Amino acid sequence: MKSWRPVKIIAAVLAAMWLTFALHVMSVGNLNGLLSVKPRFLSGLFGVLTHPFAHANLGHIIANSIPFFVLSVLIAYSINLSTLLSVWVFGAVGSGLGVWLLSSANVVGASGVVFALIGFILGRCYTQPNFRNILVALLTLFLYSGALFSLFDISAPGISWLGHASGLLAGIICSRFLAEE
Repeated sequence: MKSWRPVKIIAAVLAAMWLTFALHVMSVGNLNGLLSVKPRFLSGLFGVLTHPFAHANLGHIIANSIPFFVLSVLIAYSINLSTLLSVWVFGAVGSGLGVWLLSSANVVGASGVVFALIGFILGRCYTQPNFRNILVALLTLFLYSGALFSLFDISAPGISWLGHASGLLAGIICSRFLAEE
């Protein structure tokens, strides 16, 4: 049996997200302005790394926390923890840069990273088609296929489809770069 270390690290990252959200609420919304991706402003590049920790409201952080935890556990235990950490970073940077380059609104939230996790899991079926990867991808599709439809609803208020699409693409690209030899 594998250790609990991956779950502890995933829980620590989630705790950091929730702590950031609590600080945001206590600062009456000022913290998200600092942590968000601000498109095409040099100062907005800071948000490329920090936007996954900031969330607009309670529903937003809950909606991101559950799939973040589940998909992270799937990757950590079906592959390994260092791969998961790489996908997190690549997903945050990829979704953040996509938003920074193409969006017209400031963006916060971990959904770009969640979509990177989905993209990575699905991409592994192409880069390394084996029973384990296909099984994990089928489970992911069963649980989160509805989330993929947000990619086609570009007019939904308060949802950054660019962040979602950039994260998904970052995860797919990451699956190619992190392919096992």
